Amino acid sequence: MESPPPLSAKFSEALGFAFELHQRQTRKGDNNNTPYLSHLLAVTSLVLENRGTEDQAIAALLHDSIEDQGNDYPGGRVQLREDIKLRFGEKVLEIVDACTDDHDFQKASDSHGFEAWERRKKAYLESLQHKQRDALLVSLADKVHNASSTLKDYKTDGEDLWERFNGKREGTLWYYNELAKIFGRLVKSPLSDELVATVNELKRLANPV
Repeated sequence: MESPPPLSAKFSEALGFAFELHQRQTRKGDNNNTPYLSHLLAVTSLVLENRGTEDQAIAALLHDSIEDQGNDYPGGRVQLREDIKLRFGEKVLEIVDACTDDHDFQKASDSHGFEAWERRKKAYLESLQHKQRDALLVSLADKVHNASSTLKDYKTDGEDLWERFNGKREGTLWYYNELAKIFGRLVKSPLSDELVATVNELKRLANPV
């Protein structure tokens, strides 16, 4: 099988841009104030380790940029999308867009709690059926790292962990379970197997017999 080409200066530029966007952000609910960039680097590593292209790796670095930083970016989300397209190309923007929660759902979830969060997550789960494979790899890598981090933190924090999440205990476990089922069906790869195994272990610990 042919190896992917080496990374170019465009990847280095994207790494710097991701740092600029997320340098003040920490991981949600993390008592250690872990820089959010650690998540972006982990997702990017998973993409590259699973034979992702440079465009997919760049999109992994920027996959949360519009959702998390778009509203504070000079010119807002519209300008951030334009800058991503100009600097890194239309394919990268398409993948980042596919990884971005719908703006209207985002505002609704901030205002109306669990029910709006659940609607947004159901819409995302439905959208997975229609995503291109380029975007599916980045989305899958994102969910694998999120699930792995949740499992690690559950082993440390126990049931207190669920207070970090808008979906709380039942909603978060439901969402991870649905993600594992859908990715397990759509993407036949060691990475989807890892997501299924991680979610199963999380459910086993959270629901002891």
